[in-house]
Amino acid sequence: MGGIMVVENEGISCRQIETCELCAEQGKVLYSNLRDQLFSAPGTWAIRACPKCALLWSDPQPFPDQIHKLYRTYYTHSSSPQFSSFRSRGKAKLVKDALAKTLFWKPYIFQSDNLHLQGLPPGDLIEVGCGSGGFLAAMAREGWKCHGIDFDESAIAEARKIPGVSAEVAELTQRAFPSNSFDAVVMNNAIEHIWNPIATVTECYRILRPGGRLVMITPNSRALGHVLYRQDWRGLEVPRHLFIYNYGTIRALAKKTGFLNAVAFSSSGGASGREILKASAEIAARAKRQTKATPRLTIIETALGIAGIPVGEWIVLIAAKQA
Repeated sequence: MGGIMVVENEGISCRQIETCELCAEQGKVLYSNLRDQLFSAPGTWAIRACPKCALLWSDPQPFPDQIHKLYRTYYTHSSSPQFSSFRSRGKAKLVKDALAKTLFWKPYIFQSDNLHLQGLPPGDLIEVGCGSGGFLAAMAREGWKCHGIDFDESAIAEARKIPGVSAEVAELTQRAFPSNSFDAVVMNNAIEHIWNPIATVTECYRILRPGGRLVMITPNSRALGHVLYRQDWRGLEVPRHLFIYNYGTIRALAKKTGFLNAVAFSSSGGASGREILKASAEIAARAKRQTKATPRLTIIETALGIAGIPVGEWIVLIAAKQA
């Protein structure tokens, strides 16, 4: 294995990763002896933290051909994605539009329709980690030419049923799309599952047309939910989340892979943020660890995010390929 330390972890062949993917610093163990509290995947895992950039990662990590074993009991995506909507409506839309005008120096925070593709004319779109295609269904209805890739065969089978959507089981760095093929690339809660993030985002840059947009949404390691629940935080999702990013590390990943025009910010996630906190409390309760009430935490995260303090449950990165 060329010096790679191999670990057999309850039937999953893994490699130890002790240094940071982004800055090569020796990572320190943040949590140890962790098990999957959500879908009962096998194995005992640790989370390391980089002392320099604060990237978190799972250690050990499965070899690429072993990763599918972590998903054998994973949830199944909705089989009726064609009815999904990714646009704000009613009062929520009015509030977002008003905030975008008031805070005109950072309107992108509130222009979140269509997973932050708001304002772009329809073009060629690829979603990496598309699941059963709910987002692509919505975008196809708006005139986008939509393609999706995922490693989940059953999810792709559902996505293929959607009018106007093409989908396939594939890994982006191996698929070899032509350069300058897409106007937008979206990874919604996907980059944290990817074992080769630098190669993957580099490939995103290559397949985007000049001026094309990359959007990545991923759990935020510096979320208040993580501060509160620590190893019980739902956003860690051991062992499927291989890397956990924050404001600084997601921007570093973008810069390292060619995206010089990038902005990042945090989002509380609204209802989905409340769900992640509820799940965290349930995990903590099963471990018999004391928990605190969190009903107002997403409100606090939203307010701090608007003030420029990125502590929401998710980090959003919006990047453009240089024209």
